[in-house]
Amino acid sequence: MRVFMAPDRIWQKPGASQADRGRPHVLWTMQDHPHVLGYFREIRQILAPYTDIVTPIAEDDLHWTIQGAHAVDIAGDRVGAPQLATAAKAIGHELSGIQPFEVTIGPAALSRSAVMVRVLPRTPGRDVFADLSTAVRTGLTAAGLTMPAAPKIPHASAAYGAADTYNDPQLARHCDDLASVLIHEARHEVTVTVDTLHLVMETQDVAGNTYHFDRVHDLPLGQR
Repeated sequence: MRVFMAPDRIWQKPGASQADRGRPHVLWTMQDHPHVLGYFREIRQILAPYTDIVTPIAEDDLHWTIQGAHAVDIAGDRVGAPQLATAAKAIGHELSGIQPFEVTIGPAALSRSAVMVRVLPRTPGRDVFADLSTAVRTGLTAAGLTMPAAPKIPHASAAYGAADTYNDPQLARHCDDLASVLIHEARHEVTVTVDTLHLVMETQDVAGNTYHFDRVHDLPLGQR
C-alpha cells in the first residue's frame, strides 16, 4: 500500500488559494444516515491500532463518489456558483427518471491505497449504477462541465493509506495484519436507500491525507 496522496492524484497547485483548490463532484453523502455512520464507527474502531498506515475518514467527510468534474468548464472559466446551479438543474432533470434504490454497504477490505467498502445495489437484473453514472455525466456535460472517466467500481472508503509499506518490513507486516483483521472482523454490511445525491465542492487536504467537501445542491432521485 502506498501513500494515498501520490503526486499524480494531487490536483491543487502549491500555494493555491482555497477557491483554487476546489473541484465539483457529485457524491452520495452519509451524514443524513445515522445507521450508516454507526457502521463506519465500528470500522474506525477496528482501524484504531493501525493509524500508522491508514488515516480513518471523519464522519463529515464520508461519501461515495458518483462523478468528479474539473475545476474549469468547457469555456475555460473556473466553475463557481452559476455553473453549479446550471449543473444541478441539468442533473436533476436526468435523475428524475431514476427512482430511489437500496444498496448494501460492506464488507470492508484493504486495497492498495485505502480501506475500501463495497457498495452493491439490491435491485436484481438492473444495472442502476450505470443508469446513475450516465444521468450524472449527461447533466454535467449539458452544463458545460468537463470531467475525467467515471469511477470503475462503486465504493466508499473508510480510510486512506497513510504510508508506503513496500519498503518498510515492519509497516508491511502491520499492513498484512490489518488485511487479516478486516477479513475476520469487518465482514458485516448495512442497507440504505439512495434517494438523494449531492453536488459539492471538494478539496484535498494533502497534509491530513483526506478530502473535505461542502454540499451545494441536493439532487433528489425520481422527482419529475
